[in-house]
Amino acid sequence: MLCLPFSRWTLSACALTAFSLFLCGPAATARAATTYYVDFEGGDDAAAGTSPEQAFRRAPGDPQAEGEAAGVALQPGDTVIFKGGVAYRGVLEIGWAGEPDAPITYDGNTEGTFGEGRAILDGSEPLTGWRRCASAEEAGGHPDYESIYVTEVEPEDDLSPTSLGLVQAGRMLYPSQYPNPEDEFYRDRVGTDYLEADGEMTHTSITDSRLGGIGGEQLVGALACVFVTGNDVRWRRITGYDPETHTIHTEALDRDPAGRFAIANTLAASAFDSPGEYVLEEKPPGRRQAEIVTSDLYPNSSHPYTLMLDGRNTFAIIDPMADARLDFIVPGEPLTVDRLSITTDRRTTRPRDIAFLADGEEILTAELPNAQDDFGFELEEPVTFGKLTLEIRTVHEGDHRYGGIRRVQAFDADGRDMLGALEEEDVDFDGPRLYVRPHADPEQEPISRVVRRLAIDLGRGGSDHITIRGFTVRDYRLAMRAREVEGLRVRDNAFERMRQGGYANAIQVNRVKDVAFEGNRFEFFPQMRAIVTHTGKGVTYSGNRIDHVGRSPLVFYFVDPGSIVGNTITHCTGMHSNAITVYEESKNILVAENLVRDSDRPMTASRVNNIVIRNNVFDSGGRTQPISFWQEVSGEVLVENNTLVNSGRDSGLYVGGLGDRDGSTFDMEMVFRNNIMDGPVMHIMRGTDPLWTRNVDRRNNIYLSAPEGFEPGPGEKVIDDTGALFVDFSGRDFRLRPDSPAINAGLAVEHEHDISGNPRPQGPAPDIGAYEFVPDAR
Repeated sequence: MLCLPFSRWTLSACALTAFSLFLCGPAATARAATTYYVDFEGGDDAAAGTSPEQAFRRAPGDPQAEGEAAGVALQPGDTVIFKGGVAYRGVLEIGWAGEPDAPITYDGNTEGTFGEGRAILDGSEPLTGWRRCASAEEAGGHPDYESIYVTEVEPEDDLSPTSLGLVQAGRMLYPSQYPNPEDEFYRDRVGTDYLEADGEMTHTSITDSRLGGIGGEQLVGALACVFVTGNDVRWRRITGYDPETHTIHTEALDRDPAGRFAIANTLAASAFDSPGEYVLEEKPPGRRQAEIVTSDLYPNSSHPYTLMLDGRNTFAIIDPMADARLDFIVPGEPLTVDRLSITTDRRTTRPRDIAFLADGEEILTAELPNAQDDFGFELEEPVTFGKLTLEIRTVHEGDHRYGGIRRVQAFDADGRDMLGALEEEDVDFDGPRLYVRPHADPEQEPISRVVRRLAIDLGRGGSDHITIRGFTVRDYRLAMRAREVEGLRVRDNAFERMRQGGYANAIQVNRVKDVAFEGNRFEFFPQMRAIVTHTGKGVTYSGNRIDHVGRSPLVFYFVDPGSIVGNTITHCTGMHSNAITVYEESKNILVAENLVRDSDRPMTASRVNNIVIRNNVFDSGGRTQPISFWQEVSGEVLVENNTLVNSGRDSGLYVGGLGDRDGSTFDMEMVFRNNIMDGPVMHIMRGTDPLWTRNVDRRNNIYLSAPEGFEPGPGEKVIDDTGALFVDFSGRDFRLRPDSPAINAGLAVEHEHDISGNPRPQGPAPDIGAYEFVPDAR
């Protein structure tokens, strides 16, 4: 029998208390603590701040605090209480340290004595200046212009349609999109929500016969949502439209397109057709960019060749360098240019003999010196072309294998770079405009937008022993950041409607010790993860409730030890929404008593050493296997008393994938017992058919199905009648029936309770599955 000493851990109160005492040492001498009060609506920063009647307006730690509030330096044991029911519009930059037995506490009125309900940290501001569109022309040609309102917004560096963060009456608003998503929250579900292109897709163009009907020229300035290799979606601005070929041209992708796309953030009536949608017109339409096609080249960079056009501080690495050929194809009308330039990269092999060709006719040859980066060439006379070709015929000798080009440009007589940004015409534009089809008149039901990036910032070290509790934190780009802190407690908060506009982490903590997120609620984070710990010792996620988080909600990277216990995760079905993710050399991990429903994958693990998975209900909702071990899972692995169902497949746990072709990365001793699951553990190494795993100590499991030839292990059964096992399988009530064959059918275990906290066992032996049958509960 496999010995698993760490399987005794609860990693909650006892273990982490001992761990924190070990880290923190003896307590310091106690001092008289001070309580400060904050009332954003009725407070005054010139007041004393030490009573409800003398409350500050802004909290200690807010960069906008003034007077007495700005002068406060919090000490161990101090508490800052925010008035309940009041929206605090600001940020908290916490730069002080408490002590293990005297933390500094930011409190959202948990005792209910200062105001009513929770205090609110609010990252939004109301938008004003709304006017109803008076004509189709004012609404970009939209026939239903009377339902559209418009206002101007302040230009910002990070302003974008995906990060705008509009809310009306507590409901999130979303960019217009065609086709309409099945669920408005999930804008990156590819399936039926995206079109399969009926023409060619490249890094900078999409050809599809339906584009004219979707909007045609109206799509210029909108966004193309492109499904790319690697199972992700990229949003790229549409820079031009060719009606003859039914082609839109876009800003460059950084991965190869994978055949599906949608159109977003357009005034075209096909997309802008529902209440709760908006369009942010950031820039005037009419910008287009050349497309690069390469011949016999292999990219050795995450950056595609097209980044040579956009002016970013990057370059494209190509291999081999000699005989490289790059064609710059111009959308629309041909260009006329007077000057060419090339910028190489000094860190790689450099081109020597080059040539430029216009529509196949050589217009320039040159020998480039090895000690120079930037080269400009005046043409003898202006040249007009639809395709410009750069040929690299020879290279300078050097130690580097690869060659790099930072940028290629072609300038007209006015000095404009015609390859990277082609202006078709001057467009009268007085700033970013925002168009909304609201749920109600914005004058009667205000619309707000996210304006603050981060709600709570614990800086880069020194902010130890801090407690954040009892707040509603809503409508920020991000909720919290902490780095190199110890003794952080985040308890009983509600985090709502975070919106960064891409693959982001609402809460991220790096290089931390003794950190716990307990009893919080997370709701409505589009294309974001809820909590990510990157490098931590003694990290706990417990008792959190998570709903509608668009990426993987709970994530461990490089955590040792850590526990993910008693969390409830529902409706997290966006791209890469693995409910519980334990990756990248995490060690000594406990995953227990979690309930996951309707997630992309309930749990994934990769590069993990020593893990216990017990008393969980992982319900995949017919999507994928409940547990996936991708690669390099090693050490002692215990999987016991779980209910792993609704995978839509014939297994509850898959081993392999992500390049593992033969199972060689799994140096583990797995004990697999007392589980109810769709089918036996499977190997799914790439390039092979799924095989049930034999190198597992498997006992006393119940399988709802089994492949032909599978032989159950000791105490194992195949029972395909879910009605005999569960109270209501179709209703997702996975408690055991009084006559269930899972009752008293398990092996003896060391843990003492089930997923609901009921003592285990209730009878002569433990029950199989996450729930122990309790007669009195019936």
